[in-house]
Amino acid sequence: MSKRKTTRGFTLVELLVVIGIIALLISILLPTLARARRAANTVACAANLRTIIQAMHMFASQNRNAIAGSPSTTGRFALDNKYNLSPTYSETNFPNISSLMDWQAPLAKVMGVKFEEGGSNTERLARFERLRNFKAFQCPENTFTAGAYSGSTLQCQSGVMPSYATATYFMYLPQNSGGAFWSVQFAPGGTSSPQGYSPHLNKIKNSATKVYIADAARYCNPSTPPDIDLGIAATGGGAFADIGPFTVISNGWNRNCAPGNGGTGTDCRPIAFRHGRLQPNGPSDLYKLNVGFFDGHVQLMGDLEACDPNMWMPTGSTFATIGSQGGGRTSSAAQLQTDVIARYGRGPFVIR
Repeated sequence: MSKRKTTRGFTLVELLVVIGIIALLISILLPTLARARRAANTVACAANLRTIIQAMHMFASQNRNAIAGSPSTTGRFALDNKYNLSPTYSETNFPNISSLMDWQAPLAKVMGVKFEEGGSNTERLARFERLRNFKAFQCPENTFTAGAYSGSTLQCQSGVMPSYATATYFMYLPQNSGGAFWSVQFAPGGTSSPQGYSPHLNKIKNSATKVYIADAARYCNPSTPPDIDLGIAATGGGAFADIGPFTVISNGWNRNCAPGNGGTGTDCRPIAFRHGRLQPNGPSDLYKLNVGFFDGHVQLMGDLEACDPNMWMPTGSTFATIGSQGGGRTSSAAQLQTDVIARYGRGPFVIR
């Protein structure tokens, strides 16, 4: 008589041990996978910026070296000969671009992207929505939401925050060039591009050290979550540009809550400098952003590392003094972040 062959199964204890081992492996691997995903997103973001800069160069080659995103170039059609807004255009009739500082629409057109080009509010909103969701204009690490600024003349829907902003100082003409849109109207007094400068590629010196565009959180500060101002002449660049992270008044790269800067409220660095540390209120330079330079290269930089004023203004610009009501002169270093003064100096600056 043959014996029946039996198969022994796993006991409950053995199953629990296996499940525990699997859970342990997952807990070990998940952070590694998350870091790998974030690293891949950082690379993809840098590729986006290189594409944008290539499109800017293409636009310039087709338009006498004009840099896209300036009231004096892509917004010039809407201004009169004194650089004031032409009576032909208004908040309810503004075709082709979303605002005077809009770089997205002119570059998207060079890239062959189809979008609404009409001037009505409905058409402007459709244009903006199409382009803020265009993949090449979206950083993969940008998971933040932005709605319309309550004071905006054009109210967009809440949606993904615009990912990138251009460096405002490169978009303006020097002081005394005439009109409301001549130069640094929203920047600290005493700051100006050099005489003879205009927003054209052939005017950019030291292009490997000069910022055209970078990751940003426009418009955001410690008391204001990201929002979007689509007014034609929206303050300081609206949804599209900002003056740079070295100043206390930046709302695209606000660093008021970095250690030593004395800010209170929400630390904006994990939003704008989103390729590094995720938690707020950490040491400087643990927060990272991709920075795209005029020569076409892109560099991952820490938040304080990216605050060198020389990066954000044309060579020969001044960041010097502002007049006081008493007729004296006050250093514009008061507009610099405290940690920027410690690393880069108090000024006055003549930009290299």
